[in-house]
Amino acid sequence: MSLCLTRTHTIADAVDVIERIRINRSQTGNQSSATPSGYCIDGWDPDSIRQCQLEDPDMSLIVTYLQEKKNKPDWDQVSKGTSFQKTIWRQWDRLTINNGMLYRKFYCSDKDDVDNFKLQLLVPKSHQKTVFKYFHDVPSAGHLGPDKMLSRIQQLFYWPAMKSSITRYCKECDQCAARKSLKRNKAPLGQYLVGEPMERVAIDILGPLPLTKRQNRYVLVLCDCFSKWTEAYAIPDQESDHCPYHRE
Repeated sequence: MSLCLTRTHTIADAVDVIERIRINRSQTGNQSSATPSGYCIDGWDPDSIRQCQLEDPDMSLIVTYLQEKKNKPDWDQVSKGTSFQKTIWRQWDRLTINNGMLYRKFYCSDKDDVDNFKLQLLVPKSHQKTVFKYFHDVPSAGHLGPDKMLSRIQQLFYWPAMKSSITRYCKECDQCAARKSLKRNKAPLGQYLVGEPMERVAIDILGPLPLTKRQNRYVLVLCDCFSKWTEAYAIPDQESDHCPYHRE
């Protein structure tokens, strides 16, 4: 089944269709209909995806091995390869070829449930930027942050170190940087020094408290910052008329 994302559709639409296909697979037992369409992006079709994976220097060897149903390569064959190949090699049991394209099994919840997984299309490095644009830059994507963007991309695609590459792409996005408010660090707490009594007096009001017989509900507290001499006065309210009187 072919999915095509045109300008009038959104990534959410594609994901919704994929989910309905997965549900239909679980009800009918049709495995092939559950394959996520990596070609939900404009210009991506099965033929072009297969060709890109075969031309990618990191993926071509893995695709060839799986297509020929060879056993997992020995570490000696992989140790001289790239970090991409080594990461994929460690996940060999989760790799599969479907319609000539390389996929990775993404277990949705419990890893012990071998039937509860989605297929993620392995994206060559040359096409990762296209995925970023569709899941971040287009108006329907909403310029999401790294975590939400990763969560959406994982529904369809995979490549090693995708979290770090997504985070880096979001940090380098000019529109996100323009809208993000500057982080202003708070000034550290300092010590105000005084040299003589009554040079600086700290004032605070405590309350409201239960009403007294003299109709007072608050306590005006004054403290000399030099001697630490403290006095307290009962006041009826927090109006400024009562504070200067006791201060004098």
